[in-house]
Amino acid sequence: MYPRGTLDIGWSDLAYGLVNVFRSETPRPLRGSNWCRDNALVCLSVRSGLDLVLQDLDPPQGSEVIMSAITIPGMERIVRKHGLVPVPVDLDPDALELRQEQLEDAVSSRTCAILYAHLFGSRGDLEPVVDCARRHNLFLMEDCAQAYSGDESPIPPGVDVSLFSFGPTKTATALGGAVLLVRDSGQRQRLEQLQDSYSPQSHWAFFKRVLKYCFLKILATPTVFGLFGWLCRLAGTNHDDVIANATRGFSGKWTIEQFRKQPCAALRLLLGRRLQQSHRSRVEKRVQHAQKIIGKLAEDRFPGTGARDHAHWVLPFASDAPEDLVDKLWDHGYDATKKGSSLRVVAPPESPDAPPLRNSRELLRQVVYLPMYDDMPENAIQELCDIITEEEMGEGQP
Repeated sequence: MYPRGTLDIGWSDLAYGLVNVFRSETPRPLRGSNWCRDNALVCLSVRSGLDLVLQDLDPPQGSEVIMSAITIPGMERIVRKHGLVPVPVDLDPDALELRQEQLEDAVSSRTCAILYAHLFGSRGDLEPVVDCARRHNLFLMEDCAQAYSGDESPIPPGVDVSLFSFGPTKTATALGGAVLLVRDSGQRQRLEQLQDSYSPQSHWAFFKRVLKYCFLKILATPTVFGLFGWLCRLAGTNHDDVIANATRGFSGKWTIEQFRKQPCAALRLLLGRRLQQSHRSRVEKRVQHAQKIIGKLAEDRFPGTGARDHAHWVLPFASDAPEDLVDKLWDHGYDATKKGSSLRVVAPPESPDAPPLRNSRELLRQVVYLPMYDDMPENAIQELCDIITEEEMGEGQP
């Protein structure tokens, strides 16, 4: 069975993580990358970084944060944990950008910030959002957790903080960690001082994490993955649920304290090593595969194809019958899933004036994540497209 994706990390990197796991030194600044500029801060996760920023901003309770209507639950929870009110803005499914008229309508006297999430590897046009933030004097953050393309990205004009994730399923993964690019050097220093007051991440926890992903890297080979799927069915469980739980960044009951830790030395060292390496060629090959699949099917079935830039971190397909398509692809040895991402629609404020989020709800209802990665064979890509064409458009249809 062709897995939904492969871990973007080599065996030498995993060995490096294990060798350095009990080092007590905390390397600072981040080694091995031009991201060692004064405005970069390494955090445990993007959620940790958002929590730091909101602590520093310290807006009045009840202030509103405009958010992309689709994001991971942890980001919404952190906003609410600070006593703030998330105000979601619906997305344009073609480019995955905020709907401009809803963005303007969402601004109120209580609005303090905008948090714009780039989804599925796409990078949307920030100019309208920057213009809105400037006119209303709002703090602007961009969530680039899914949008790293293998290149170091300078913070865009008008953006106050950019947040990049290097968690287990991300491009150039370090099995965890995040880089925050902070425009104001004084703010970056305050964020670092606040993070320095936290206890460090457990070395033992990071050691266990590296071992777990060594196992998952072996599991991601098609033959082994097929055997794993068969054993799960034999045991009466769903391999999709097992994989989704295993790759979750934080497990157990959700608490803010999970995110208020310093990244350990081994994580910092591994992240520095990963950022020093070149990832662009693999990303370009992944993009080529994605474009090939999109070209063989229908472009309007793939959310985000109209985005300004797209690294195709995952390949979402809008299906008329998503559960049926997943079952069909599983039967033919392709690990499609509806659980390839933990994205959710942000709950709107309890107000009769709250805007409808039809595009975002429909997108997540339809989406199926197709298996796609840089070394997927050409014949497998063709067969995948043939199965989808037959299932979605009817046999013999273009």
